[in-house]
Amino acid sequence: MNLRVRSFLVAFVVCLVVAVGANAQGRRETVEIREPGQIAISVLFKQSDVVADVKIVSGDTEHYDRSVCKGEVLTGWKGRKTGEELYFGGCNGQRLGLESIVFLKKSEGELTPTRGNTGSSYGKIRPIFDVQHQGYGAMAVSYVCVFPGKEIADQCGDGVRICTDYIVPPDLLATFPAKTEQTDFGCRWVNKSRFLELMDNLREQVEMHGQER
Repeated sequence: MNLRVRSFLVAFVVCLVVAVGANAQGRRETVEIREPGQIAISVLFKQSDVVADVKIVSGDTEHYDRSVCKGEVLTGWKGRKTGEELYFGGCNGQRLGLESIVFLKKSEGELTPTRGNTGSSYGKIRPIFDVQHQGYGAMAVSYVCVFPGKEIADQCGDGVRICTDYIVPPDLLATFPAKTEQTDFGCRWVNKSRFLELMDNLREQVEMHGQER
């Protein structure tokens, strides 16, 4: 998508006018649909209740009012420890058995199965988390060949997919392709090991500030 068009879509608010019925006395309800704005990854980290590298072990799109994923924490930077499990909603597009680095916000209450054979569901889920920033807070981890280098060994490795038009990493974290190049949905790859270093640093900063208070 052209960058100019995307910027226009972000700035423009699409208003859908829904008629409420004959007995609504002519009242109309306006629904606003907005593109998410930009947020620095350091701010996203601070705003999240859970930040973790998880393996998606299963998912349920049948029994609840929204999709639910069950994840095993491979590395926990905030809110969860390595080896723990968690459940989060809004996980459409997550691939079972693969890794994803997630920035999650705790939802109030619990999630109860309402459809289908509820006996085969996860049951009541508490706590339940949601992916931050309209889904962009879930970042796929994959082996990719997008990095610079003359040798295949340099060009290929584990990467983290960040939609940098919406989630803004620090300038020192190189993206592939570069931010100046247009990509689908503004998504690019960063080196996984460098990304993990960034998460470690952000965790230390949050813990340090917490001790200072």
